[in-house]
Amino acid sequence: MIQHDTLNIILDLCKPFKSDNLTTIVLTESETKDICSSICQNGCAGWCVNNINKFYKENNSLVSLATMLRPNTFGTLIKNQHNLALFHKIESMLASHDIELIALKGIAVATTLYDDMSQRTIGDIDVLIHHDNVYKAHQLIQSELGGIITEHERKTHILEETLRTHLHGITLDGSFIELHFNLYSCDSYRNPSVNIFNYIDRNKKLPVLNECMMLYHLLSHLIKNRHDKGIRINWIVDIVKLLEDYNDNICTLCDEILNMNRYHQKTMKWALQHIISLI
Repeated sequence: MIQHDTLNIILDLCKPFKSDNLTTIVLTESETKDICSSICQNGCAGWCVNNINKFYKENNSLVSLATMLRPNTFGTLIKNQHNLALFHKIESMLASHDIELIALKGIAVATTLYDDMSQRTIGDIDVLIHHDNVYKAHQLIQSELGGIITEHERKTHILEETLRTHLHGITLDGSFIELHFNLYSCDSYRNPSVNIFNYIDRNKKLPVLNECMMLYHLLSHLIKNRHDKGIRINWIVDIVKLLEDYNDNICTLCDEILNMNRYHQKTMKWALQHIISLI
């Protein structure tokens, strides 16, 4: 019996094109369960189901895997719809106080890079608010919407760098909200050498960072966490999706982000090359 490599199977399933490696693959029930569990842990169940339906409908093992993944995909859709409604609730309230809310990370990519919100898991709701307004917004979410900061959340956000990036998280309607005013602290070697608020795209479903700054942020966030929390595969897929859907010259885009921080350039270039080679 052939023993299959779970990680390579998941990476092949995440590719935005058909992989010859998966065309005739046969999985045992145990392997299917292990792959299903790993896919769900990496937040890409919906994306893998999409690709199985698109490329591998004739493979019974992968169809069985898709069936096993569907409850997670449906749960992701329900949770993401809740998070999106919550974002709009906060956005509307802050707009009445002339404060703009920008979507970051999971909620930003799920609504702009993917065709269906079930294809990308959203964890916390990360938002960006101009540093002149972030403390006021933080108070308003608590006073007008009933957001709560627990002592546990205070204790998990005491690092000096974190405090120069975002404030204490707020729990609202069952979701955890983080209010950022920087992508990274001002003295972080990952901090871009430009004003991030000049790189906002207000023409998408939600106000988000434009492709250039979003790529910079997603790539730097992945690099930051590779020695900390570890890398989730959906972070890699986000970057590949952004590059795949980009309408202009990708080389020019990559050059632009690499020039945003000369100190960080070598690591960014290394990460880009490895991500592209993986998927």
